[in-house]
Amino acid sequence: MSAWLRRQQLLSLGMSVAFGRTTGDVGMMSLVMLTIFAGQQFTMKSLAGSVLLVLSGGFLQTALSVVFWPVRRYVPERRALAGLYTELGRTATDPVRPDEQPPATIHASQAQEALRSLRSDNSEESERYQSLLNQAERARLCVIALLQMQAQLNRNGQQSNGKEVLSRFLILVGRALAAIGKSLLDGAEQAPLDQQIAHVNEWIEQSRSKAPFLENVMSNRILFQMDALAGQLRAAEVLVTGPAPLRAALERPSPLPSWRFSPNSVWATLRANLSLQSAVFRHAVRLTICLTIANIIARATGWRHAYWIPMTVVLLLRPDFAGTFSRGLQRIAGTIVGLVIATALFHFLPETVGIQAALIGICVFLLRWLGPANYGFFAIGVTAAIVLIARANWRRAEAAHPTPGHRYVDWRHPRSVGLRPLANVGARGGCSGRAVGGIPGLL
Repeated sequence: MSAWLRRQQLLSLGMSVAFGRTTGDVGMMSLVMLTIFAGQQFTMKSLAGSVLLVLSGGFLQTALSVVFWPVRRYVPERRALAGLYTELGRTATDPVRPDEQPPATIHASQAQEALRSLRSDNSEESERYQSLLNQAERARLCVIALLQMQAQLNRNGQQSNGKEVLSRFLILVGRALAAIGKSLLDGAEQAPLDQQIAHVNEWIEQSRSKAPFLENVMSNRILFQMDALAGQLRAAEVLVTGPAPLRAALERPSPLPSWRFSPNSVWATLRANLSLQSAVFRHAVRLTICLTIANIIARATGWRHAYWIPMTVVLLLRPDFAGTFSRGLQRIAGTIVGLVIATALFHFLPETVGIQAALIGICVFLLRWLGPANYGFFAIGVTAAIVLIARANWRRAEAAHPTPGHRYVDWRHPRSVGLRPLANVGARGGCSGRAVGGIPGLL
């Protein structure tokens, strides 16, 4: 009965990706914690202590994340919008490639995710940033349409005047979009942005005066998209630098999806994904099967820390094959590089508490800074941090309970303490549980 309930729980947590990235991340972390605690033997006292440690770590991380929120309330949203506008400015001058995803797709998704929490915020600043996102998405569609028209003109080998007009316009648009991004990011002065918008408007008026350019339907379509894009730029300029009454007069964007679902919407989402035609349902089934097999292998090995086997399955398995394959390769490469870096740090740096604390802090900073961009960097930071923490814990345990005849690592030889501690933590066991008790709390 307990095994059946566990499989149903795994299937339910696998279905959490149907409700968005945030819900999927919460489901993944729940599976990670469930895997770690299910793979260890606890008394009620030790279980309560471990739970309190995990909760304390979560509350501490939350407090550090929101400590500057009152004075820098909308900085993450501004940074995401600035990245979107800057990327749009860069791609406006790049030729469109049919084998690649549309320009600024990742940045648009990140901006939407960053502003998702503002749906219930009715303040003027919140509405301004949501309107800026709305204008950026419309401008992105215009840029994509103009890039496709430019590619069509290049393939036809005609309308040289039209190609010149369009190429120059896209260059000016790229500069204007970059100026908007810079103004959002660091509060740049209004004058450079006004100049870039004015150059765009002047070039459109000059293009209208070119009679040969207005002879066919393609030219009219290009001018229509140029006018539309110039309007989006002017609206974004007003939102970035204009007074409040002008901002309030602009169209309010459609509300973004919220993580607050009504029971009806939850049931509708689940019902839509409860079939083998749904990628979400297939991912949940694969996750359930793979975790069941991983748990059987972990229990059969009898290793003390065999929970690393099912935990790796949770961290690596993605709804799509490409994501799973690339994540697996990045995990392998990142683990090896992290072990090599940790070994080099042990060899060349003195063994003091201050240096070890600084190295752990640097590793955590790097995994939080570069980890969201690439899972390989996340694996490097996590591996190095875990090895550093394991070394510190083993040293403390050795000092409190010296057992020279039964140690896995000889601390008198620095070259022996890089790769071996993590191997012991990962699977082989045999070391003091007191020495590695902090690793599950870290994860």
